[in-house]
Amino acid sequence: MTSPPDISGAPDALVHVACRVNAKLAKKLAEEKVRWTQISHHLEEPIDDLTDLVLRGGKRIRPAYCYWGWILGNSALDSNPTLENGNLAVKETRRHNSAIDDTHGHLAELTALHSFNSGNHTTGDFTTKHHSIEHHDSEHHDSEHHTTDDAGCALELLHAFALAHDDVMDASTARRGTPSVWCRFIQRHQQRAWHGEGRRFGESAAILVGNLAMVLADNALGDVTVEARHVWNTLRAELNMGQYLDMVGAARNDVDESEAHTIIEHKTARYTVVRPLQLGAALAGRTDIASSLARYGKPIGIAFQLRDDVLGAFGDPSSTGKSVGEDMRENKPTLMMALARKTASASQLKILNATARYTTTHSVEPETVAAAQQVLVDTGALAAVEQEITRLLSKSLQAIEHLPANTEASAALTDLAHYMVNRNN
Repeated sequence: MTSPPDISGAPDALVHVACRVNAKLAKKLAEEKVRWTQISHHLEEPIDDLTDLVLRGGKRIRPAYCYWGWILGNSALDSNPTLENGNLAVKETRRHNSAIDDTHGHLAELTALHSFNSGNHTTGDFTTKHHSIEHHDSEHHDSEHHTTDDAGCALELLHAFALAHDDVMDASTARRGTPSVWCRFIQRHQQRAWHGEGRRFGESAAILVGNLAMVLADNALGDVTVEARHVWNTLRAELNMGQYLDMVGAARNDVDESEAHTIIEHKTARYTVVRPLQLGAALAGRTDIASSLARYGKPIGIAFQLRDDVLGAFGDPSSTGKSVGEDMRENKPTLMMALARKTASASQLKILNATARYTTTHSVEPETVAAAQQVLVDTGALAAVEQEITRLLSKSLQAIEHLPANTEASAALTDLAHYMVNRNN
């Protein structure tokens, strides 16, 4: 079993948001456990599995972008003289962020984050180890912070829904260094000698865990404006449609470069960066900056997925929490594979096709992975993807100039963009 991934090396622009959202997620999930276990002790395991999925690792990128979208939305209010509270809101936000950056607060956040990444996220331990950050943050908590934190929780719970279902669809046996939800229920079914087919039971249970996560995500978002709800609904629909494009692309096995870009944009870029930014701005009442946010979010969101693809093929399992070569086994329609297939010889295509013949009961052999990795290098696909990541990063950073003027937010978006493409998990 590999250790869960963490967000070590993440910029402060992400860390302080992650700590607040983590604490709130732990509280929400603990409350759900109390609620449902009063009905039946059998409901403890699905809640525990969802809690572990949500709190074990995860980068909290979406809540961070939602928060900075809200900051930018309030920055846009600065120039509108008809809104009396615009300047006050921005001043309060900047005062809060300044306080978070003091030495005591920063150390408290890092301590809490370390505990979170170490897997110490049972209800009692998590609450205790996050006491210092909760106390520090409570001094500056206002209604707007509640809104962005709730939205951040909603985004993370929606992500848990996607992960639980994605692992079933891809037959992925591991997630964040531990067995996937569906595999856990198969193990329980087998250990308890229950009736019926173990795999069917495990997959069905994981689907229900994912569905529960989606319901809790909607509940966490709460009552928001029509404009914010529209962004949220659009995000959810795009996530599902993007996932289908990914699934059918793997089945077809003939996705070209253009289609690969389309899949990435809809499955990852909009869901991970563009819509969270726009959701934050909408919560601040600024839907008019949506296009400018997309100019930044789309390229860095695509670059984020391309880095994921490289890590999936060449990454260290101890960092990624997943087996190397898993994307190859699942025949994922990645840009890197599309580029490799475009120039591969007949013998090289045979090697690439061989990796997709494995099943969940037969892992990709190390020598098969190594051979496929060499094809990705020899065809120039890996180098081309790295060049594309660099180009997209530059494009995203240039787009910051067209966003509302806010030195702090500009620095945050710059740091986040570099983190998105330079990570190792």
